[in-house]
Amino acid sequence: MNTKPPHILVVDDEPDIRQLIGEILTDFDYVVTEVHDAAAARTAVRLQEFDAILLDIWMPGEDGITLLKEWYDSDFEIPVIMLSAHGSIETAVEATRYGAFDYLEKPVSIGRLDITVRNALSSREVSTKHSISRKSDTQVDLVGSSPAIATLRGEINRLSLARSDVFVIGEVGSGRTTVSRMIHQERGSDRNSLIVLDWQTKEIWQRSISDAIEEAKHGSILIRDIHTYDRYGQNQVLGLLNEIIERRVKDDDGAPAIFATTTESIYQLIKEGRFRPELFHRLNESVIRIPSLRDRLQDIPELVGYLVDKFSRSGELPYKPISTAALNCLRNHTWNGNIEELKNVLRKVIQGTSVETISDEEVRTVLETWDEPAIESLETTEDGSQLFGLPFREAKDNFEREYLRYHLQRSKSLTEVAAATGLHRASIFRKTRDLGIEETVSSQVKVATEDGVDS
Repeated sequence: MNTKPPHILVVDDEPDIRQLIGEILTDFDYVVTEVHDAAAARTAVRLQEFDAILLDIWMPGEDGITLLKEWYDSDFEIPVIMLSAHGSIETAVEATRYGAFDYLEKPVSIGRLDITVRNALSSREVSTKHSISRKSDTQVDLVGSSPAIATLRGEINRLSLARSDVFVIGEVGSGRTTVSRMIHQERGSDRNSLIVLDWQTKEIWQRSISDAIEEAKHGSILIRDIHTYDRYGQNQVLGLLNEIIERRVKDDDGAPAIFATTTESIYQLIKEGRFRPELFHRLNESVIRIPSLRDRLQDIPELVGYLVDKFSRSGELPYKPISTAALNCLRNHTWNGNIEELKNVLRKVIQGTSVETISDEEVRTVLETWDEPAIESLETTEDGSQLFGLPFREAKDNFEREYLRYHLQRSKSLTEVAAATGLHRASIFRKTRDLGIEETVSSQVKVATEDGVDS
């Protein structure tokens, strides 16, 4: 039996806080390593094995969010707990979207520190025990034998043989990022950096363009959802592309390749003058289109079989075979959310039943409520105001309020809400408070939230 104590890395630029946390964790019988900045943390992770990491958000030089995204964009498996001062709680909650396990507010409560670290270590243990390689997991979007998926595989193979920049076009949830990563890996770049740029996380654009290019040397840069970039963001991307082109002209063979993901809406944005045509043409060197799930419905049985088996082997959900009638029911769904929607529907179906084999009845029960919030219902909010006529921030708050209210009313626990929405439980709880919708949360979910344990 292995009795080796867990090894925890504490990353914080404030010596007093770092040492205090280290002493508390040592009293809990953990082995602790303390470092003061992102560079030292990066080195420590490369040289030692850790079971969990406590990472400060704001540090001189390079902030914790940037380091977190770098780690999780490179198949990082160690749970990371963010450390946040009171004024940066919103950033800490947002960090859970980028892969953070949880966050702790300074000054750190000993009881909360104990529970959070133990939960992180438990998640690490389950992940190790039931590990399925992240690389094999990325193949889910290519499971199937339909003509559409066969064409996609052929395009991936073709683009893997070149070093051209690639424009990846497809619907949300269809696997655009997955396909970008696959081409990057197939080009033999799997040991080199894939730097991911996301305009929603503006911190990553605060570093210099030259630094980003150096980090991705001999690798690739992935620009996600380029159609969401405003004019300033588009100018930033043009600056990045111009410097890469200059390096290529100078025969710099380490200049990274560019992947940019978007939806078909980009063509309309160009017509409306909201997206720069010159940027589009710079990125449009090679195009790969990702088929929607609606274009490959015959792949549903293979996809469902793969996902059900994956959920079981990872320890996430019990194994439950799907009946032929249930598969036919799934094939008749529209799947506007593509693969991601299929994953969430399957999770909800399996979580919500005690039967041995999933029938069409269980699937229909979930899908009947799944389709209710149609776009028309979003146009008018509960107070009668027209959503699409509101200022952006107010419209966003109204949408989030209705969206969370919908899922909270239909779920028995925060685990179900988190599975359906893709949000972390802490983020859900905070949003319900900020948006004033706590009264809609069932008492069961309320208790689960306040106690930090799902019912």
